[in-house]
Amino acid sequence: MAQFAFLLFVFFGFIWGGESRCPKPTLPANPNDKYYEGFQKIPSTKSTADKLKKNLISPQQSNGLKEDTVIVMDGSGSVGTCEFNKGKQALANLIKIGNDNGHDTKFACVTFSSGATMNFDFLSPTDASARMNQIHYPGGSTNTQLGLAYARNLMKGSRLNSRKIVFLVTDGQSNVGKSKTVPNAKALKDDKVDIYVVAVGSYIHGIDEMVRIASYPPEKFMFRVQKLKDFWDVVKLVIKEVSPGKYKAMQGYKNRPC
Repeated sequence: MAQFAFLLFVFFGFIWGGESRCPKPTLPANPNDKYYEGFQKIPSTKSTADKLKKNLISPQQSNGLKEDTVIVMDGSGSVGTCEFNKGKQALANLIKIGNDNGHDTKFACVTFSSGATMNFDFLSPTDASARMNQIHYPGGSTNTQLGLAYARNLMKGSRLNSRKIVFLVTDGQSNVGKSKTVPNAKALKDDKVDIYVVAVGSYIHGIDEMVRIASYPPEKFMFRVQKLKDFWDVVKLVIKEVSPGKYKAMQGYKNRPC
C-alpha cells in the first residue's frame, strides 16, 4: 500500500510539476559571456533576409491566420533623422505584404526616445503603411522599457486568438528606466507575445539586453544589421521573394547612404 501511495505521488508530481520536468531555458547571467558576444556578428544581407522570411513570414503561411503586430521603433538621438527615415521606409514596405496570401494582419506602432508615443492603433496594412511614413523623428534618450510597456497596453486591444508579435527596432541598450526593460519584455512574453528584435550597429555595447528582450531562442528572434539602410535592403530582398509585384513597384527607389 505504501508503495502504491508513493507511485501516485510520483505520477501526480510528474503532471503537476511540468515546469520542473521541462525547465524554461535560461540565458547566461554574465552580460560579457561569449554567448552574447556571438550576436555582435553581422551576417550578410541575404542571410538576414532568409532568416527574416523563415522565422517571421513563414509562420504566417496558414491561410486566414490572424496576426496582430506592434512595431516598437527607437527614435533616440543616436539614430539620427536620415537613418530613422530609412527604418520607417523599410517598415512601411514590410507592412504592405501583411495581407498577402490571404493573411489577416493588423499593425500598431510605438516610437520611443526619452518618452514614448503611440503613433497608431491596430490598422490594416495599407493604412498602417501610410501612417508609418508620417511619423516624425523625436530624438532624445533611449527609453526602451516605456516603448515595451506601451506595446503591452496596445496588445490588450488585439484580436482574440490572433498571433501576437512585437517587432522592436533599436540601435542600443536602454538608458532610461533600464532596470525595467528586460522585465517589461518578459511580461509581454508571459502574455504569449513573440518579440522579434532588429539590433542596429556595427558593435553594440550591452547587446545582452537585446538578446534577453527577444523571444527564445534569440538565434531565431534576433536580427543584426549595421545600419537601418541595410535593414531596408533586407526588407527589399524579402519582398522580392514573397511578393514580386510589390518588389517591382519599388525599383525606382535608390537606397543611398546617409
